[in-house]
Amino acid sequence: MALVIGNSNYENIQSLSNPENDARLMAETLIEAGFEVRQLIDADYRKMKKELLEFGRVLRNSDVEAGLIYYAGHGVQVRGENYLIPVNATLADEDEVDLEGINVNDFLRVMNSSNSPVNIVVLDACRNNPFKGAFRSATRGLAPVDAPMGTLIAYATSPGQVALDGATNNSPYTAALSRAIVDSPGKPIESVFKQARRDVLQETGDRQVPWEVSSITGDFYFYPEDEDAQTSALSPSVSTSDLDVAYWSAVRDDPTTSELRAYLEKFPNGLFAAVAAKRLKELENKPQQQANLNPATTVPTETVAPENNQPVPSDPKELARAVQLELNRLGCNAGSPDGVWGRGSRSAADLFNRHSNLRLASIEPNGEFLRQLREFDNRVCPLVCKVTENLVGNTCVTKSCPSGKKLSSKGVCYTPQRTTTQTTRPASSGGSNCFVFNGEQFCD
Repeated sequence: MALVIGNSNYENIQSLSNPENDARLMAETLIEAGFEVRQLIDADYRKMKKELLEFGRVLRNSDVEAGLIYYAGHGVQVRGENYLIPVNATLADEDEVDLEGINVNDFLRVMNSSNSPVNIVVLDACRNNPFKGAFRSATRGLAPVDAPMGTLIAYATSPGQVALDGATNNSPYTAALSRAIVDSPGKPIESVFKQARRDVLQETGDRQVPWEVSSITGDFYFYPEDEDAQTSALSPSVSTSDLDVAYWSAVRDDPTTSELRAYLEKFPNGLFAAVAAKRLKELENKPQQQANLNPATTVPTETVAPENNQPVPSDPKELARAVQLELNRLGCNAGSPDGVWGRGSRSAADLFNRHSNLRLASIEPNGEFLRQLREFDNRVCPLVCKVTENLVGNTCVTKSCPSGKKLSSKGVCYTPQRTTTQTTRPASSGGSNCFVFNGEQFCD
């Protein structure tokens, strides 16, 4: 289970370009790795405190393999203490930091009180101090903190140093950590952070050195090496029948032969195995039937992308709109296709670039980029579900709660409080005006 916070748009101090993108990237990465993610973007003090307390309650009442808190945004060190800065913070001087900032020790206390055997805190919050003119004893970067038992604390850079926000859509540290997690099947957590450190050192020319403090005694893997174990870790509370229904629901409307074969291979005795086998046979026979009608025509056995001969718009705004439409079609969520190439569109293009494995030289709207997008037929970017849903196959499935419990808007199962029925006292027959509210009688 993970809590991911990204603060970019500060109200009273300099905003940061990438924490929002970093938080979304990390949320997607952790969801793919099987984490249930709670995400906060541009959180004020109250929201950060409230979500931190709620996250602590969930960890204490849940049987989870690991708990993780990720933060990207402004952070400051004052008198050896580290503080994370909400977007509405107003600090006249350093004496107010306890009132306006969130002490990192609060995060550690939440993790230390959980039942999780492994706790992870990731702080990409070492940008330079935005209040340095008002702070007497503030120091560059963040201060080292001892990790409680079973906890790993990861910093974007070494103590007392400043991390880079990044010239692209993501900070060097978060981008490297995301890649390291994705490429980590069979690798323990220590190896994942070492790989991220190597990538950051290479990208920044050794100017930024990520740093960790760990007291973890066991082994933790973001992705188990064994495929069956990975499937189990991704959906511990989802039954085989739920997976069967979810998988079939995702492909039933217009399946390809490869999707039907994959379903039958995964669920040979599934609820829809007979239907899938029949439809597979029909699709496999269809090309031959058409070939018999028109021998000169070759019909492919797979559903392929449409012919990539559509014209490329010459107008820059129409070109950007066409690229946005294609990104949305491929599940990369570029937002409204309005032809305005802003932060959301760039984030979607960057997401496509990572998951398509094309490694395009430019992710700005141009003819070549549009042609590459049109080559893809199916979803490229991973599906990100709501906090009230689990990702099952290619479908977001609403979480189920045990009998007697309800699902909250935060995605947590809870036991509703019983309401007591109060007897309404009859109103007085006197001349005064009386009414009954919440079991109490009120009269003029």
